[in-house]
Parts: sequence; structure tokens; C-alpha cells
Amino acid sequence: MKRIRLISLMILIISSITMLYAIDDSQVREITLTNGLRVITYEMQSSPVIFSELTYNVGSKYDPYGETGISHVVEHMMFKGTKRFDKGSIAELISINGGVFNAFTSYDRTCYYELMPKNKIDLAFDIESERMYKCIFDRDEFESEISVIMEERKMRTENSSQGRRREEVNTLLYKKHPKRNPIIGWMSDLKRMTRDQAYDYYQTYYTPNNATLVLVGDFNTDEILVKVKNYFGKIPKGPELPEMVFDRVAQDGKKTLDFSHPDIIHEQVQLYFAAPLRFSEDGPALYVAGTILGGRSATSRLHKKLVRELKICKSAGGGLGFSKDPGTFSVRAQLMPEQSLEDVEAILWQEIDSLANYPVVEYDLQKIKNRIAFGELTDDQKPGDVGSKMSLYENYVGWREINTWNDRVADVTQDDIMRVVKTYLNRESLVGVYSRPAEKDSGAVVSSTVKMDLEAEEAPDLVLGEIQVDPDMEISEQGFFAKMFGKPDVRTLYQPTLENIIPPNPVAPRVDSLVLNNGVPVYFVEDHNFPTMYLIGHMGTGRLTENWERPGIRHFTRGLLSRGTENRSYDDIVEEKSLTPYQLQIS
Repeated sequence: MKRIRLISLMILIISSITMLYAIDDSQVREITLTNGLRVITYEMQSSPVIFSELTYNVGSKYDPYGETGISHVVEHMMFKGTKRFDKGSIAELISINGGVFNAFTSYDRTCYYELMPKNKIDLAFDIESERMYKCIFDRDEFESEISVIMEERKMRTENSSQGRRREEVNTLLYKKHPKRNPIIGWMSDLKRMTRDQAYDYYQTYYTPNNATLVLVGDFNTDEILVKVKNYFGKIPKGPELPEMVFDRVAQDGKKTLDFSHPDIIHEQVQLYFAAPLRFSEDGPALYVAGTILGGRSATSRLHKKLVRELKICKSAGGGLGFSKDPGTFSVRAQLMPEQSLEDVEAILWQEIDSLANYPVVEYDLQKIKNRIAFGELTDDQKPGDVGSKMSLYENYVGWREINTWNDRVADVTQDDIMRVVKTYLNRESLVGVYSRPAEKDSGAVVSSTVKMDLEAEEAPDLVLGEIQVDPDMEISEQGFFAKMFGKPDVRTLYQPTLENIIPPNPVAPRVDSLVLNNGVPVYFVEDHNFPTMYLIGHMGTGRLTENWERPGIRHFTRGLLSRGTENRSYDDIVEEKSLTPYQLQIS
């Protein structure tokens, strides 16, 4: 039989952009166990899997002075085993049972998550309840893992142009806030850190009364809560933790960072402004302004001007991120060869000034609001995506705020946008970063100037810190626990058998079909978990059907399919997708 590689066309649309919500509040249950563990459940029966994310309310901003990186170190050590789950067995057991797992440490929280077949969720509960209070922290393993983390730091920071720049920028953005310190820790602190320091930190913060468990997937809520109580309810409550306040000292004057490195290919300019929280009074308007200015869209002002029209930048964007403490609004552009940083920055300011002084056309404002609503409804439609979002929101502002965001965006006016741009995006108080290539043998060259309004104030010494290119985005340090260490003791209790492998939910019984007059067969599958529709088409052509004298013509043809029709130009399609909105993918 002849096998043909298909050209596939996929369109994702939403049925309406008003009165739609990302999650169904009525399906959410919350309980708190007697030891303080909060549990949030959300049923989704679309596939026979369960996503579990255990979030500890501790991250690198809680690291004590002189012990930076300790939160990240504890994350690693919690994969080193307990008496029942020895080193390497966690990865082995989850893998052979068809699960997926990981963990990360951010500024604000530490998360451990598993995506398991629904009949294997006991394994995830068993592992996480054991790790919550029975981790061993073997001294030899601790010394070995510190060495691994120091090598990780060298790879991510010392040997990376982006990593070194992140740390330099971070110290300019934050005077007092612990975000100026790297999540992975300073090398000098890592070298001095002891096993007892890490173990004391573990016993203080990694406790049920400082944690939240989010469960999303195919389960009966009453039944799974019984399991949760059986596994986690026996764990003793940890110490009462004092409430910690993380505020931010206002910035005075403009600070600039000139950064060069041999690994940099394209010059870049980045502007960072101190910004309020997304869910503060000015947050929604500033978020909308950022989407207009630098959102990930062909019609955002910076992309349209610098990339599509002038063709002087490889990319351009920016906006307001989502953070628990006051964050940063960023604007950035990556230049094409032989372009001027000064010229590109001047255009960035032209677009900022235009947004501050001239009302956004009502049509364009509605287009942006539609796009934001579309993203909220379509970005997270799998149990793992929904669970991660609920966990993040719960730690930052509370999970109930998920469904309020589109309403907050809808209330933003033209005057709101001009006001917040004038208030927060100004030339007198920002951090400007200018990145350039360096000669291969020169290493990184960093210089900084700080223009202060304070009399006789010297520029602060530069030290290293940890942020990503966009400092508003949460930073995650992935643990190196996925690799196996030695041969684990795989216990009979969790050995999978053919009898307990759970199959996917059958699709065929839910399929309806018809054939159009032109012969095209159409198949329908209803799924009411989300107010969206996928239209997926396949055309019977591909590599085996193309003319051998014109190899690759299928790729050329595929590219042309989205470039316009007799009735609609490419620009018409881009504009239509921006307003409606919908996603179009051809492969």
C-alpha cells in the first residue's frame, strides 16, 4: 500500500469571546487537612490521566544571607531518596508506570509534579508524602550534589552570555529585593554550604502547612480526597512561619549596562522599567499596553515597524510579566546586521511616546482584548496545563482570579493606557541594556554607568544575579534528577503488569460523520471541556507525490497556502486573525 505524507491544516477558534471562562469554578473543590495542607481539585474526564502538583511556599527569595541557592539545593536533595524510595528509584518507578515528572525552583515557590495514568496516582502520592518529611540528606550525597549544582551554575551562567548578562542586569533592577540574587546561588555560597544548613531549611519550609496540592484530571473528587488524606494526613505539621515582606525600593535615575561577549551574534537593546503587579489597579492597563506595543503578534507595533516594515530587526517585543512581587515592564529588539543601536532605540521611544500621547483606535483596542481573551481560553487545555496554571495563580493571587482576568482586561480604556504608559515608561528611571558581539579571545566585557539625581552618589559595585532575558517572567532552575544513579530497588508494589495498563478513552463511539457534495468526508467529535473548536484538514500529498525534479516543492507550496488568496491578501488574513481571533497552522 502506498503511504503518503499528508499536508495538514489546523484552525483553532473560540465560539465567542464574551462570558467565557478558562475553568469552571463549580468543578473546583478546596479542603485543608488538619496538618495545614491545602488541597484543590478539578475534574477533567477527557483522558484517563491525573496531574498532581505539590507547591511549597518557598523559593530563592527566602534564601538566608550567605546561603543563596539553598532552596534549589533542597529541591535536588529531595530526589536523593528516603528509606523506602532510595536514590534513583523515583525516576525509575514513575517511568515504568507510564508517568511524567519534574520539579523546579523559582523565586517564590518550589514545585514537584507528576502526570500519571489515573490508576497509578497512588505512586505519586506515596512519593510526595514520603519526601515531605522523610528525606535522608545523606552527607556524601550532599557533597556530590553540591558539585553537580556548581557545574550547573558554570554551564548556565559563567559559560553563557545570556546567563552572565542576566546576573548583571538583575543587580541593576533590584536594590533591595532578593531577586537580585541568583536562584542557583552564588558560587561562594555554594562552596560554603553544609548538609546541616540544607536539612534545617528542609525541615522548616517543606511542611504540609506550607504547601498546596493541586489535582486535575480523570477522578472522582470524593474518592481521591480519601486517598490524599490517607497519604498526607499522617504527616506532622511543621513550625509556624512568620510572614515575610518583600518590598522594592524605588529606582532613582537611569542605569545603563554595556555588555559584550563572543557568543553574541546580533546586537540587542533592552529597556526595563519598574512596574506594578498584573492584578494591581494599573496592572491590566499596562498589560494591554504591553500587548499593543510588543505582544507576540505580527500586528504588534514594534514587530510591525521594526521587523515587517523597516526590516532592521530580527525580532522585537516586550510587555508586563506575571510575578508575585512588583516586577518589570520590558521592551527589547534584536538587530539585523549593520544596524544602529541608537537608531533602533529611538524608534522604540517613538512607539512608546505615541502610545502615551495618542489614544489607541477603538478597533485596535478591541482587537487586543480579543487576542488576550483567546490566549487565556486556548493556552491551557490539558490537565497538566490547567493544573500548572491553577497552582501558579494560587501561589500568586489565588486560583479564583483566573476567571477575573478577562473582565479586568475588558474594562481597560484608551485613557487608562495613556495614563499608565506616561506613569511607568519614562526616560528618567529605567535600566537600559546594550549587548554587542566581542572578539573571540576577549571574553565578556561589562561596563555600567548610573546617572543619579542624588548628589555625589557613586555607582554601586556590580555583582552577579539571576534573571532571564525578560526579567518579568518566572525563572525556573530545573533539577538534574532525571538521570539514573545506580540501579534502583524497584519494589514489587509498583511493578506494572499488562492487566493494569489503562487504555485511552475510546474516541470512535463519539464520532459522527458526513460526506459533502464535493466528496470531502467530515468527522465530528464533541468535547465540552472548553469553549473552543478545532478544524483539522488533511490533503493527500507530500514527499512521495512531488516531482523528483523539483525536490522540496511541497515545502514551498505549504508556505504559499497561508500567504493569501484571490479574495484575501496576506495582510488581510493577518488582520482577520488578529481581530477574530484564531490560530492557523499548516504542516
